[in-house]
Amino acid sequence: MNKFIKPLIMASAIFAGSNAISSAAYSQISNIGVVSPELSIANTKALSAAYQQIETQYKAQLDEITGRETTIQGYRKQLDTNNDNQVSTAEQQANAAVVQQIRAESNAIDQLSVPIALAQMFAIQQIAAQYPTAQQQVVTEKQINILLAPQSILYSSPSVNVEKDIQSLSQDVISKLDVLVPFVNINVPQGWQPDRSTQAVYQQIQQLRLAAARRAQQGAAQSQQPATPAQQPSGR
Repeated sequence: MNKFIKPLIMASAIFAGSNAISSAAYSQISNIGVVSPELSIANTKALSAAYQQIETQYKAQLDEITGRETTIQGYRKQLDTNNDNQVSTAEQQANAAVVQQIRAESNAIDQLSVPIALAQMFAIQQIAAQYPTAQQQVVTEKQINILLAPQSILYSSPSVNVEKDIQSLSQDVISKLDVLVPFVNINVPQGWQPDRSTQAVYQQIQQLRLAAARRAQQGAAQSQQPATPAQQPSGR
């Protein structure tokens, strides 16, 4: 399994009045690794356990959020008078009272979500604090000369499976993090607030989890579809 991208053409630049950068300089670079910090943190055992504990601890709030989301869906159906599954500005203006009810439900959901999000970010911050150490251990062991994040890649050869490389190297970092951070505390200290970097990682991890949930739903839906019967021959 090739865990590194080589060669990887990052960019070329020609500046007025200066010589072009020689491609030979790039040919000397080897062992370029690609890793996703967010993917690594999201898939640690500690974070998975923390999210499960949070779901248990805040079950009442989560159930209420689900109920209010269902209520909002009902209100939206009331607004959708032409049944096109869309709520136009005219439909909102025609029933301002229902719009206000939707806003009230949304505000309530936001308030209920705050302690849950804080607990999740508190767990993430504890793991993220050990990420540089885990990453450095992998870099040293794999003898990586250059380490990139997925969004840093401007070009890769069609023969290179970048997604496979990201998954592979990220798994190495996950294994290190599982040792460095076997568990985390989800009890948020009084007055604690996440820093900007933690909030950014949290948002990306939530997106990863949402995408994974959607893929799982699609897979489950496809598995429940009846198999297409084999076509019978029309004649001899």
